[in-house]
Amino acid sequence: MPRTTPAIAAMLTAGKDARRMYDDLVVTDEMNRCLGIVHVSDLIRKVASIRNCGRKEACA
Repeated sequence: MPRTTPAIAAMLTAGKDARRMYDDLVVTDEMNRCLGIVHVSDLIRKVASIRNCGRKEACA
């Protein structure tokens, strides 16, 4: 779940401009160590799956 302003801003921007869906986001921990890189579209997909998890077919 995105908890930072940059992640939320990236998702909002991608919602307005489809070309931004494949922008990269660098994921860091609390100590600013790199944990990996994800596309904005992957982040949006994950958030959508978490929100839809109330339905059985979405969580299976």
